[in-house]
Amino acid sequence: MNRPILHPTLTPTVENVELNLLKVKPKIFFLKCDVEDLEQMKIDDGIQVFFNSPEKEKEQLIQTIKNGGYVVVAYTEDKTIVGFLVLEEFKIPTRRTFYVYSYIWDSAIEVSKKWRKKGIASKLLRFAFKDSFFDDKIVLARGLTEYWDCRPHEKEAYRNMLINLAQKVGFKLLPHNPFEDDFLMVRIGPKVDKTIAKNLRKIFEEQRKLMMDYDLPLP
Repeated sequence: MNRPILHPTLTPTVENVELNLLKVKPKIFFLKCDVEDLEQMKIDDGIQVFFNSPEKEKEQLIQTIKNGGYVVVAYTEDKTIVGFLVLEEFKIPTRRTFYVYSYIWDSAIEVSKKWRKKGIASKLLRFAFKDSFFDDKIVLARGLTEYWDCRPHEKEAYRNMLINLAQKVGFKLLPHNPFEDDFLMVRIGPKVDKTIAKNLRKIFEEQRKLMMDYDLPLP
């Protein structure tokens, strides 16, 4: 009589449980924030590209909202911010005030190093641009290499990744770039005045001239 083949026990060991937990995808939520929302959230320590400090990043997000900006965050179940998208009016500082282009908005995006390659950046962009708020606005996406936290030999791939992300939500790469950026992309909302859209290159040149007249660094 043949003996039955003995199978390994199916009782989970501590090691197996830990491995299974590592495979579970954490839930990520997305929210257009107000100041109160942000004040109740923590921020992941992998977010520090712009201000070299997670807490300073959070303070700046709060200040952006107070100044009329638009902030979307990606956060975990324990209310920890792991990524954000910031959009705000394009402003040119002068010696006493600002020239404000209310129909042109600048954008910045960051995802914690520990949370990259999980589709968070693309979801932040899709979440924001579903909002009809941007239907009558022109949004810029600029390649500011000083904020790219990658090695020199990785820059080309990083650049292509950023361009690809932006193109998926309607940004177009411009062949002319009056600013000192690696690239310039624009997303023109469906309700933007056609005259403005047609003269966008001229508007950019005017912005550049203003900054040169006031001896200011390009934004």
